[in-house]
Amino acid sequence: MDLLALAEHASPPATIKGDLAKFVVRVKKEVADLPSGGSWEAFLKEVAALKAEEIPTTFRTMISEQRERDDRDTEHIDGLVETWSAAEPTAFALGEKAPEIVHAKTARTPRTSRRASPGAGRARSTAVTDEVRVQALSDLCMERLVNASSDTGLKELVLIAGVRHRAKQQYPNVTPNEVTTVLKNLKAAGLVRYSAGRWSSVARW
Repeated sequence: MDLLALAEHASPPATIKGDLAKFVVRVKKEVADLPSGGSWEAFLKEVAALKAEEIPTTFRTMISEQRERDDRDTEHIDGLVETWSAAEPTAFALGEKAPEIVHAKTARTPRTSRRASPGAGRARSTAVTDEVRVQALSDLCMERLVNASSDTGLKELVLIAGVRHRAKQQYPNVTPNEVTTVLKNLKAAGLVRYSAGRWSSVARW
């Protein structure tokens, strides 16, 4: 959903504008190609679990158009469209500025005595929070790369934009450099690869 939202942006990054347009066409075709019956109902059930504001206008239109087909369950589609109409889609945010992440190892203060200093608890809390944040961003990166529909992986700008958008509710100040750092750590761990401006899950190469 995040890339569809980015495709709707008034000024998407010029370097990925063409890829976004192709992505929208591909998603529309995949929706239309889903067979009616169990597969279609399972798909609608997954979509229904998302918040209305998370559904971009483009995707709402794709689903609404399926009502014209005789083999689709129009009652279920009507219910979704009505639910979505109660909330405006959340616009994709670009150009946010925020401080970079402070990693756990730099957040800890050295132990100078057996008695903890007054700020030790706060430093430990910050470290744990940063570790959770890094893990959450790592999971989002891996999720997008593992589910990438192309064996060539994802363009770096597309991947970073998607991860930031997915993370913004929990971490609204994620920066591009922060996501890049997470990707480099995943690469060092042998989980992803980088080539010609694209990131890919190792398993997809």
